[in-house]
Amino acid sequence: MCHFISGLILNDFELADLNEIGTLFSITFSKCENEFVISQLSGKESYLIKDSKYCDCGTELGVLHRMKNTDDNRIEKSELEKLKQKGWSDSKIQRWISDKKKISDREKRQFNDYKYAEHADIQRWVGFINELFAKTKITKFGLMLHWYKGSVVSEKIKILNRVKIKSNDFNDQTLLQIKEDTIYFIEK
Repeated sequence: MCHFISGLILNDFELADLNEIGTLFSITFSKCENEFVISQLSGKESYLIKDSKYCDCGTELGVLHRMKNTDDNRIEKSELEKLKQKGWSDSKIQRWISDKKKISDREKRQFNDYKYAEHADIQRWVGFINELFAKTKITKFGLMLHWYKGSVVSEKIKILNRVKIKSNDFNDQTLLQIKEDTIYFIEK
C-alpha cells in the first residue's frame, strides 16, 4: 500500500530535541506504539514514525536497492513453455527475448544515471542526521523503511537486520541503498 519511514532513538534523549532539528529539514517524528516492533527492540530504544500528511511513497531512501531488485530479467524455461503453449512462434519468442534484453540494458543505464544524480530528498536526510549529531546530545539514530499493507500501529513488521554505520562512513549512497525492514543505526 504505502512506504512509511520510521526512526529509533535511545530512551534517554528527548524527542523534542530531535524534532527541533527536524523542523529545519521538514523531518519530524512521533512515538509509534506498534507493539510488534517494540517487542523486537531493546528496552533502551524508542520507536518513532515520521510525521507525514500522507505517506512516504516516492522517497529516495532505498531507491537504488528497489531499482536493482525489481526484476533480474532471468527467463525461466517454464515461461518459454507457456509462450509456446499460447501459440507463439520461435521467431516471436526470440523477438520477445531481444526486447526484454533491450529493456534490461536501458534500465541498467537509467540505474547508473540515477545513482550519480543529485538527490534533494537524500541530501535533506543527510543534512538532518549530520545536524542532529552536531547540535544535540543524540549519538545514535536508527532509520527504517517499510512497505505497509496496514496500519503503522498494527503492522507486524519483522526486523530483518540491524546495521551500524559510523557517521564518518555515512553518506548519500548509504541512504540510496538501504533495504526495507532493516534498521540502519547511524552512530556519531
